Amino acid sequence: MHIANIIRQNRRAKDMTQENLAEILGVSVSAVSLWESGKTMPDIALLPALCSVLGVSADKLLGIDLDRKDEEIAEILEEANKVGSRGYQEEAVPILEEGLKRYPDSWVLIHTLMSQYALWYHADHDYPDRREKAIELGERILAGCTEASTRSSAIQTLCYLYRETDPNRVEKLLENTETIFTSREVIAATALQGDKQIDAQQNLITQTLDLMTQEMWDNRKNDADKPRFTYEEWITVLEKIITIYHTVFEDEDFGFYHIRLQDFEKPLAIWYAQKQDAGNTLDHLRKAAHHAIEFVKYVDLPEFTHTSLVLRGHKAGGFSTNGSGNAAQTLLDSLNDTRYNFLRDTDAFREILDQLTPWAGEWKKLS
Repeated sequence: MHIANIIRQNRRAKDMTQENLAEILGVSVSAVSLWESGKTMPDIALLPALCSVLGVSADKLLGIDLDRKDEEIAEILEEANKVGSRGYQEEAVPILEEGLKRYPDSWVLIHTLMSQYALWYHADHDYPDRREKAIELGERILAGCTEASTRSSAIQTLCYLYRETDPNRVEKLLENTETIFTSREVIAATALQGDKQIDAQQNLITQTLDLMTQEMWDNRKNDADKPRFTYEEWITVLEKIITIYHTVFEDEDFGFYHIRLQDFEKPLAIWYAQKQDAGNTLDHLRKAAHHAIEFVKYVDLPEFTHTSLVLRGHKAGGFSTNGSGNAAQTLLDSLNDTRYNFLRDTDAFREILDQLTPWAGEWKKLS
């Protein structure tokens, strides 16, 4: 049934005149008349209110086939993920925006679009409108979505987006979150049984490792605007983190965590470069290059299985990024830093460049 007929029939069923409906929605009577004649469509921003007043779902109002709707939303998400998960938000966002025009009440589309806008803003802070659009979508989720995981994810993203501009809103949002001990991952690791429990435990180990080390190396400032670590202390923290990873992954089967180790080795190389310590600078650059290349290889694997003791048999795979340059490319670009000039003409430095170059490039879009 055409949307014009649905509006007219449901308006009459509610014993409402066109004038009544126009007054409630804050539009002109002629606008309602044009809707019901099929000459124009209601603005997308009016759909939630129109559905509420008429007592119909957006699917019914728009005449959507529910079975086909789920299929098409899945197709939209898959198409957007092929580019968005590899750092091409400028391609993913229009796909999701068009999908949301067709299915304006799809929380999964709203949430995915929110995430892509947030990643896009994170990649380039020169476009605050991306941040504002992400916030608008996140607040929309909190106002209307009842699905727990979607709400939790939206709160997490909103806290990051509000951190610099509205700390009071962050604290308010945190009041509606759970503690780490009541998270799905912790409960699964204790409540499941057999192979499912072991998999859940290993999943919890990797996530906890990632969270712990990321928080360890993030040198936040206190209320006095001073970092919690001196630069020398922060370097010691990085060395401790690397030791932790080598303890957990004694087989050096780092998999995804090659990218983390690359991130930890790079500032160590800079630290020694500032001291003009050629030996240690080159040592950490070689390690960073090794991890960058191994991560590029890892991304192309259909599946990865850990062999180290506590994670033995745990399967991993997949990643998402907000930058299109791959790990080897970003490391190669960072070697243009002038602090490496004292090494630039050495054979050892050129060997590292030659090692990275064949692997450097942009992430391949998913097929």
